[in-house]
Amino acid sequence: MNSELRILHVITNLKMGGAERLTIDICSQLANTPNIVVTLILLENEIEYDLPTHFNTIILKNKCSLSIKKPHSFDNSEFESILLDFKPHIIHSHLFESEIISRYTLHKNIRYFTHVHDNIRQFKPRFNLSKKKNVTELFERWWIFNRYKKTNNKFISISRDTTNYSLKYLPKKLNDNIFYLPNSIDTSNFISSNKIPSNKLKLIAIGSLVKKKNQTFLIDVVAELINQHIDVELSIVGDGKLKKELANKIERLNLQHVIHLLGNQKDIAACLTNADVFVHSATYEPFGLVLLEAMASGTPIVSINGQGNKELITNYENGFILDQPKPDEFAEKIIELYRDQQLYQHFQKKGVEFSQQFDIKNYVIKLLNIYKS
Repeated sequence: MNSELRILHVITNLKMGGAERLTIDICSQLANTPNIVVTLILLENEIEYDLPTHFNTIILKNKCSLSIKKPHSFDNSEFESILLDFKPHIIHSHLFESEIISRYTLHKNIRYFTHVHDNIRQFKPRFNLSKKKNVTELFERWWIFNRYKKTNNKFISISRDTTNYSLKYLPKKLNDNIFYLPNSIDTSNFISSNKIPSNKLKLIAIGSLVKKKNQTFLIDVVAELINQHIDVELSIVGDGKLKKELANKIERLNLQHVIHLLGNQKDIAACLTNADVFVHSATYEPFGLVLLEAMASGTPIVSINGQGNKELITNYENGFILDQPKPDEFAEKIIELYRDQQLYQHFQKKGVEFSQQFDIKNYVIKLLNIYKS
């Protein structure tokens, strides 16, 4: 490689989400590193974050898809033109559609890295082929695995859970190419305060309004807290296809005055700072970037164990993490934290300390070492 390292990141879009937020932070920190030039490619013109200006962002016009029976719906010329102009040493892809476009045409002088942000569906073999979706994903698996082997592809896994999943389903010859690198945040964006809950307990949840995020569970938790005579309000930050369903349940239980659907918010740090307790209800969580953000903000956590996030929380140390709790059990932990000021402050202190281990500056140093591997 030349003294200047050129890195191309590829992601589907920049809608609100952990993978998207991390990608921006990575590109920003890399671009601030001497002798590194970064370009970010988006496959879709959907941007819900304020983008830094010190690295180049390109939005592709072409769409891509694989097909078993007919020619692939894909024009690779636009992407290849970018490669010809930018001449990257490294292509680092995020989310599965980016895998397809970035490996449609392989280049011997480029090193390929896949960011495993969750348990990628296409890695797992499908045996029930009566469903068209399973047949498509089986074909995608065969297609991408061939390219992984040809390029000696490297994988960056965000948690022990995603690492174990990748070890189980990726070709065995690539197992040594899986690198465990937990997610990170830019801790400078979050300011911890020595707040303590006031008379009204302010809860906050942040995440897409989709089934696995399980916000409907939190509605039942709030109902239980009210039954326990706790003066409480819950702000739910995020958007998604279940918004109407959640709104209907809130109205049915007559909780409109205490549960607020705020939609997407750009200033997540302010949302966390203004809350007393962060509540996380996801039934599956590959990592939980927002948990680190809550800790960095000094906002104690009560969470459901979603597999990947169990690496981040230790009970009675920096939060509460519960295995398949009922709403009343979850509410009990919130009440315990609310009423025990010493425990609350302990969670604050330990949470802030823990989050500092995951700062983006240290992360990028480790990432650059993986690039060199």
